[in-house]
Amino acid sequence: MRAVTVLINQQSGTARSLNLADFCDTIRDILGSYRIKPFIQLVDGAQVEEVIAQAIADKPESIIVGGGDGTIATAAGLLENTNISLGILPMGTFNLAARDHEIPLDLEEALHVLAKASPVATSLLRVSGQPCLCTCIIGFYPRMTRILDEYHGTQWWRKTWNIFKVSVVRFTKSPLYAFTYETDTSSLEFRSRMLAIVPGAYRDSAGIIPERTSTTPLSLTLYIFKHLTRIAMLRGIFAFLAGKLANDDDMQVLSATKATLDFGRKKEIKTLIDGEVLQLPNPIILSLKPESLRILHPQP
Repeated sequence: MRAVTVLINQQSGTARSLNLADFCDTIRDILGSYRIKPFIQLVDGAQVEEVIAQAIADKPESIIVGGGDGTIATAAGLLENTNISLGILPMGTFNLAARDHEIPLDLEEALHVLAKASPVATSLLRVSGQPCLCTCIIGFYPRMTRILDEYHGTQWWRKTWNIFKVSVVRFTKSPLYAFTYETDTSSLEFRSRMLAIVPGAYRDSAGIIPERTSTTPLSLTLYIFKHLTRIAMLRGIFAFLAGKLANDDDMQVLSATKATLDFGRKKEIKTLIDGEVLQLPNPIILSLKPESLRILHPQP
């Protein structure tokens, strides 16, 4: 019988709505049916890093982590270059990492998939040293994060509509950043209210949840939103929802493996990395680490 470590962030959105004792029994029953013995730990968000570090010392075959994208990114950063596979149990609001790696959002289905999954090499983005599996956003969107918790668990149409309304009202009140984008071969200057940095790139797909083209990219992509007015922003939102953002004249797209974003005299920059708000020192250093992480992925 194989053994795996299962770590649940009991402060994650879904965990707060579950009877965790019953859910632990479900984990044991489902994984046990595949001859897998889980060692389950329920932890608070502040303990995640310490507990994963302890688990890594025991060198398990894999560590299944239940939580939101921030918890998953923390685990990914710790598991980088360890050859220990990360299993994603989606228990957050958007669960972008689970979607990227084709893990069902239903928890029981996810456990069945993870029990049969195989490890695949994936790429990890570092933003000034912080691990990022899905996306990093600078500017407008991090200022809205305080309103997102109230939408957890609501219908998608209502969540989308509320975020859309707030975006229209607050967009032009957000800071306009002047920054320099630097690589080994170029230096470019821009003005923007929002930037998104992605390991890989987004595909042109309709809907509110962006889809990445690959989980094993060889470069990162910087999306620079040059929409400076509400009308331009509305045009950009509709282009995004229609899956035609690449055709938006106010969108600048740049690719690199390493880059620096220098915001001039600013000491710190507020960022949203996989759902977690952080204040990072200026300048921000971007670096993609190809195939540096193993993630459990459904078998074909």
